[in-house]
Parts: sequence; C-alpha cells; structure tokens
Amino acid sequence: MPNVRTLLFLLGGTIGALFLLLAARSVDWADFARLIRGAHPAQLVFAAICLLCYYGVKAERWKHLMTPFARATGRELQPVVVAGLAGNYLLPHFGEIARAILAGRKFGAPPSAFMGPIAIERFFDFLALLAIVVVVLVPLGGIDRDIRAASFAAAAFCAILLAGVVLFLLRTEACIGLASRMLAPISRKLAKFVAYHLRHGRTGLGSIGAPWLLVKIFSWSVLMWLTVLGCIEFSLRTVGAPAAFAGAVSVLLLSVVGLALPAAPGHIGTLQLAFTVGLAPFGVPLETAFAASVVYNVLMVVPTVLLGLPGLRRAGTALHERFTAR
Repeated sequence: MPNVRTLLFLLGGTIGALFLLLAARSVDWADFARLIRGAHPAQLVFAAICLLCYYGVKAERWKHLMTPFARATGRELQPVVVAGLAGNYLLPHFGEIARAILAGRKFGAPPSAFMGPIAIERFFDFLALLAIVVVVLVPLGGIDRDIRAASFAAAAFCAILLAGVVLFLLRTEACIGLASRMLAPISRKLAKFVAYHLRHGRTGLGSIGAPWLLVKIFSWSVLMWLTVLGCIEFSLRTVGAPAAFAGAVSVLLLSVVGLALPAAPGHIGTLQLAFTVGLAPFGVPLETAFAASVVYNVLMVVPTVLLGLPGLRRAGTALHERFTAR
C-alpha cells in the first residue's frame, strides 16, 4: 500500500509539474502580480459562500445515494464529505477511501458498502457536467477543439463507468469470482478480502434500481456543479476578469477531465492548465486566467484541508490499523 501511494504521488507530481509548466510558460509575471495585488475581496467572499454551499449540496446528494441501505442527514454527512475532499487534495483519489472508512465507522457498516454510492456518484458527476455543457456551450456553436475533446472524454468515461456498474449488478458472483482468481496467486488473504468487500459493495448500488431516486441524485448533481461554477466565476471576478459563465463551464469541464489522471497535491498544475486553456477561446488574457486559477486553487484547497484534516487523520489511523491487522 505505501509503495502504491508513493508511486501515485510521484506520478501525480510529475504530471502536475508538466501541466503547470505548460500553463505558465508565457505568463507575464509582473502583470500577474498586479492582478493579485488588485484582487477584489468582496468577490472572494461570494466565492467562499459558493464553496460552503458546495459542501452542503455534496453531502445532501450522498445522503440520497445512501438511502437504500443507510439513513443520515446532510448535516451529519458534511464532516465526512469535507474530510474526503481534503484527502483528494492531499493525495488525489485517496479521499474517496477515507470517506468510505469514516462513513463505515459512523454507521457501523463495512467501508466497501459506501464505495458503491461513490462509484454511482462519479457517473452522475460526468452526466450532470455533460448536461451543463450541452445547455451552456453547445448553443454558442464552434466549440473549441480542446473543449470538444474533453466532452468526448467525459462521455466515454461516463459510458464505461455505467457499463461496469451494470455488469457488476447483473453478474456479481462472476465478477467476484474473476477478481478472486486473479488475486489468489498473489495472496489468498487479499483475494478473500477483496471478495468480501465486493459483496458488501453490491449493497451500496441499490439506488440504481429506484428511478425516482436517480432523478433526485441527478438534480443534486447539477446543483452541485453550479456551486463549483460559482466558485470559478467569482474567482475570475476577484482578479477583474469579465464575467463569462460559458468560460467557467469550459474550465470546469477541462479540470474534471484532467483530474481523471493522477494529479499533484492540491491539483496544482491541472487547474492552472484548465483555466488557461479553457478561457482562451473566450478572450480572457493568459495572465488573468492564471491569476484566477491561483485564487481558485487557494480558495478550494486551504479551507477544505483545514476543515477536513481531523476526519482525515481518523481515516488514516483506521486504514493503518486495517492493513497492519492483516
């Protein structure tokens, strides 16, 4: 496990550094410094309000995803959700494991039961994002090549994830058997461990069979992305960029697709490239886009890590105990 974490950290750091280099290679640093010094605090306050709304909406959506097997309020889930987000910033994709561990402890269920809802969450993330792209960007016509490519990538990821979930639902035992046979030569204990958690993970996919629940989850997903778009939009306004909601949608799409790859801690580099590439077709100067990306990066990461660190520590301790016990 530590070796895998180290490898992902190094790979993400390398990709992040490359993306940061690509985003910053032509930046006029004097102009960038001027934009940061002239930032508008009031707009940053509005961005922070959108961030708090994002925490709440994400927790509410997860509440509905858990409905088939666990009952909770959005308020109860908020600390768990924020801890998961903090984990994703410190070690991308680790936060989802931390969220499942904390939820498992809170509700007395195996963490794997909560990985099913998280998998469905990813599907609705991409589906809702694509819906926003279709509504906002497609009517503009002549969508930039990079944005079009990112849209296709999001659609492909959405389709693959849905196909995987459906296959697992229809052929659960066959999928578990295949995983066990592949892992048995490595470690029989590991094979049994994975099989056990896959069976419990099947429980967490119950929302797939409730159409009314899927509508709610999709609606909360759209609302969640709108709060993130608010964070992007007000980050742009903080550095004096012209209001361009379509540009914010473009940035969001590129950043989400980019984060499907290993990323550096804090998503540094990935976000900077998403801002500079995503805003270029909308006439936003490079220095302004880069300054807005820095504001957004600090806004999203620093409060989230500070608020989520206590829960993240508990999740790390539980994960360590789990693997040392094995």
